[in-house]
Amino acid sequence: MPKFSHLIALAAAFLSFLPAAASAMQWTTSGSGLGIVIIADGDIEQGDDQKLRDLVAEMNQTIKGLVQRAEEFKLSPAIEFNSPGGNLFAGLQLGLAIQELGLRTRVPDGNICLSACTYAFLGGVDRRVLGHFGVHAVSTSDDKIGAQMLDDIQEISAILIAYTRDMVGVSNMAEAGLQVRAAEMYELTDPELRDWKVITHVSRPGQRFESASGPLSRCDDDAWRQEIIPHDVICADLTVGRNYIDIVDAIDALKSRVDGTALEEEEGRFDAYWQSCETAWMSQLKAPQQIRPAVEGCMREAFTARANELASLRKFHEIGELEPALSGWKAPSN
Repeated sequence: MPKFSHLIALAAAFLSFLPAAASAMQWTTSGSGLGIVIIADGDIEQGDDQKLRDLVAEMNQTIKGLVQRAEEFKLSPAIEFNSPGGNLFAGLQLGLAIQELGLRTRVPDGNICLSACTYAFLGGVDRRVLGHFGVHAVSTSDDKIGAQMLDDIQEISAILIAYTRDMVGVSNMAEAGLQVRAAEMYELTDPELRDWKVITHVSRPGQRFESASGPLSRCDDDAWRQEIIPHDVICADLTVGRNYIDIVDAIDALKSRVDGTALEEEEGRFDAYWQSCETAWMSQLKAPQQIRPAVEGCMREAFTARANELASLRKFHEIGELEPALSGWKAPSN
């Protein structure tokens, strides 16, 4: 993860004309024990990243007193945001802290996460949105923008794009926000939340990948999803779903290039493998709350490896159909 050294240098100059927080972020907790949730309500301001670190450290101390072997329980509470935004740089710093702490981020139904909050949200290792999620361009408290300030805004825009790409792999969210006037707000649609990798898991049907056949075509069937955990994971985990689509596309492209029977048999073995991710972990884990994350990890690893394997095989055959590979790498004649 880049240190964003330019971010710190720009902060001192830029903070003077960022809007002041209307209502400072309030950090509270809900629930108890291993099911505790962190509530982040209000405007993000400088120092919120340290407040979060202190809160998590305090929670970890409490957990140690609740379990006999604390090392068996990795605390990864979810942060539930309800924030209209706030200080941009504080939002970026908060996002980096969230990622460093390995926390999950949520926008519950009825809540909002807007402006600077959206960048903090991206730090979550597991990200889900049910509420309102909106972006816009950088805003200032001064209507007059000089040449130097304009240069700063351009550099900040580049930082936002780089930050977003480093956090989730693509920069679509930042690019979309920079096209929206600061006085306006653009709320991301479910397909945008999914395709721009803002979220990692499905929270409502509109965020799912769609397929005419195969497991993804059965995601509306509650009974099928509940048969085994892997059925639900393939519908809910967007990393798995994205790789599944890539696998299907690669197989379709390879059918005319390789032994179809062998490919089908191999795919059968792969299907049996990911469906066994649940039973493979059942006997190894002592805490029930560890099972679902372990199954998801097993499936992400399997689907990513299979997608990469087939992509490489597909590329190999596609290159072999082009010159000079097609003619057997014969030396060019004069």
